[in-house]
Formats: sequence, C-alpha cells, structure tokens
Amino acid sequence: MKLGELHELPPSRVVEGWKDQQWMVMDSALRSHPLLRFYFAVQNKTNPLGNQANSFEVIDGLQRIVAFTDFLEDRWELLDPTANRGRFPRAVADAPSPWAARRFSELSEWEQFWQQIDSRLS
Repeated sequence: MKLGELHELPPSRVVEGWKDQQWMVMDSALRSHPLLRFYFAVQNKTNPLGNQANSFEVIDGLQRIVAFTDFLEDRWELLDPTANRGRFPRAVADAPSPWAARRFSELSEWEQFWQQIDSRLS
C-alpha cells in the first residue's frame, strides 16, 4: 500500500476524541511501546494484460495509519505531556519526551530513533 493512496476517513468513521488518541499513538511509537496490530485483506487481481497484482484493504488500523501519515507530512505537532497532564496518563506525563510540541520535520532525533528500530529488527 502506498501512503499516497490512502483516502480520507468518512466522518462516520472518525471517533470523537481521536485527536488525543492520535497524539498518544505517536508518543507510544516514539517511546518504542508496542502498538495494536494492523489487519489487512489482500486482494489478488488480474489486469487486462493478464498480470497479477495485489492490493491491500485495511481491515483495522486505518486511523492509526492516517495518524502516522499526517504526522510524517507535518500536518500537526505532538503534544507536550507535561503541559497537557490531563490528556495523558501520569506515567506518560512524568516521563521525558524530547519530541514534545514538535512536528516531524523538527525531530533531530528521528534518525537515531530509526537506527534503534533497525537494530532491533536485524
């Protein structure tokens, strides 16, 4: 699936208060906390020339994918847990978060974060 092919969520699928959850998902990812699984359905198709192609339909996780995409495209900044204590669990609000109140493009630690992820996967 290409990020550019994601479609906006219909208003009926947007859960009230999702913006807070969006911040929490990104905060959790930056802390390397486990995230809920994403579920996809694979659709095998044959084009008119007889070539096989796969496409993916998101079964569960579309809002999280859109949150990651929007953040990576600098559409919003992360909340500062210490300045928004009522919106975050105490353990999160008390923990250091060097990415607080910053957009993706402002995260100088981002490359270090991905290096940590790469080293865990290899």
